[in-house]
This record gives sequence, structure tokens and C-alpha cells, in this order.
Amino acid sequence: MDLIKKEAMEIGHMHNKSTPSDSSKSSPVAKESVMIIRIVGMGGSDVFELVNSRYLEVNVHWDSIFPTSVHLLWNLRTLVLNCWRDHVAPVQIWELHQLRHLVVNSSELTLPDPPSGHNDIVIMENLQTLKGVSNLYLNEECLSKLENLRCITGSMFVARWKWFRFPHSLKKLYIQGSPNMELENILQKVGSLPLLEKFVIRYGYFSTRKWETIEGQFPSLKFLQLRCCDGLEDWIVSDNSHFPVLEKLCLFVIKQLKKIPSEMGEIATLKSIELRFCNESAVKSAKKIVEEQEDLYGDQIDLHVQATVYAHEEALGSLASVNFEVIVED
Repeated sequence: MDLIKKEAMEIGHMHNKSTPSDSSKSSPVAKESVMIIRIVGMGGSDVFELVNSRYLEVNVHWDSIFPTSVHLLWNLRTLVLNCWRDHVAPVQIWELHQLRHLVVNSSELTLPDPPSGHNDIVIMENLQTLKGVSNLYLNEECLSKLENLRCITGSMFVARWKWFRFPHSLKKLYIQGSPNMELENILQKVGSLPLLEKFVIRYGYFSTRKWETIEGQFPSLKFLQLRCCDGLEDWIVSDNSHFPVLEKLCLFVIKQLKKIPSEMGEIATLKSIELRFCNESAVKSAKKIVEEQEDLYGDQIDLHVQATVYAHEEALGSLASVNFEVIVED
């Protein structure tokens, strides 16, 4: 959201909050020259008559239908939809060529495949932030400037991941997949993104039961989180150059993982490892990484590990030290 706030500040200095009852009384809002406008409580297509708006936030009514006239918002830079049920966007949404930030809160938005065979249509060439979508066609041609992507896909769209091509402009990527989504191919593609700094992936499984990174992958990654990814037993990192600038590693409910690669402890920038409900052997391997660092540099190391375990694993509490925290939860 930082990019969105910054964008709003750059657009203009007006920060009006209007509702259907007062919009007609305020002359700046009533005119189409409004630069920034926040609409609350409007569910009809009349919202999209504000053709010159650059920032638009809409609380979408439960029974609303996404209007096909959305493409008339030719100058829109930021569109925030607060929805209380899932919605399907019309294909005309791809014609918002000025749009930089598309954010859907509290629910999900299904994007149709972009139109093909229309050379006169420029498809969202300036999009930088995309959040809350449940289905998406991705390629570098139509999303060449995308920096932040939050993509949520159901099990029915798993097959599409095989031909997804992530834009190389991505800096932050959040993927929420499904338990039947194979992760090896996705991770290989994500690892090649040159500018990616933050990566979170939730749900999926490793069909080969291993993840082996190669030299040159994740060159800019600072934050990595794997959550509820089944089947991963062996994580192979042959050299600390595979994650050269990693600062924080989070492993949540990775129950089959035998150990964290010792090479991760050799990454000079690594400051934090967080484990939640992982395999006991993985927790102990994290402790070993800390001990190896303490042997080299003493207790005043930069690395801190936090491990959250179940109550029946409370014996792991004996591993606690200055740089290794153990939290026991019921």
C-alpha cells in the first residue's frame, strides 16, 4: 500500500471524502475536474461516470454488478474495491491503460483473459500493484511495469501456472495457491526474477519432495516465506550465493522438512529465521545454524531465530538461548 499512498500524494492535493448525499453540494466534487475522490457506500454504475478521476475507492454493495463502462475511466491511476463477495470484472477493465494500482479488499476479483486481436487496445501497460485477484493471465507484454502482485488462485486454475510468465519488474510477490498446486515449476520461474525482494507462497506441494536452488536464483530477495507447502523433505542449497541478500526466512507449517540448509547460516545479510509448527528436526537444524554462528562470532551475532512449537513438543524449549527463542503454543 505504500506505493498507492505515494501515488495519491503525487496526483494532487485534494483529499475529499464525499458520499451520494453531499457530492452534489460540493462544487469541486460535482465537477469532472476532481483529481482525487473517495466514494463510500455507492454500489451503482454511476460511480464510473467520474471519468476524470485518478483515485477511486468504492465500497461495493453485495448485489452490485461490475459495470462494463469501467473503461470510460480513461485517467484512473488507482482503483480500490472494498467487496463483501467475489466479483467478476468485465473484459473492458483491461482498457484502463493509465491504471497503476488495482486493489481488492475483503474478497476476490476474477479477471477475464485480456482481449486478443485488437491492436488498438493498450492493455494496462502501467500497472504496478495488483492485489486480490483469483484468476489472472500474466505476461510481460501486458504487465511490463508490475511491481507488486498478490494472486489468489483456486484449484480449478492450477494448470495455468505451467505457462505463467511473471513480469521481470516484480519486486513483491504473494501467491496463494491450493493444496494440489505443484511448486517446483513455479519456484524456478520466481527464482529468475531479477528485482524480486519479497516473496510469499502459501499452499501447494512438492511432487519431487525436494527443492534445489541453483546459482543465480533470487539475486535480490530479502524476505522469503513458505507457508503450508506440503511434501518438502529436502531443501538443497549448495552455496550461500543462491540467496545473496536474504534478510528474513519464514517457514510456517512445513512439516516434512528435515532440516534448513546449513548454507543459509552463511548468508551475511540474514538477520532472522522464523519457524512455526515445523518438523522437530528442522527446528534443531536452525539451532545448529545459530550455534555455528556463535562459535565464530560469539553471542553477539546478528542472527535471531524464533521457533513456535506445539505443546507436546515443549521439550524443545531446552534449546532456547540468547539468539534462539522457543515459543510453546497449545
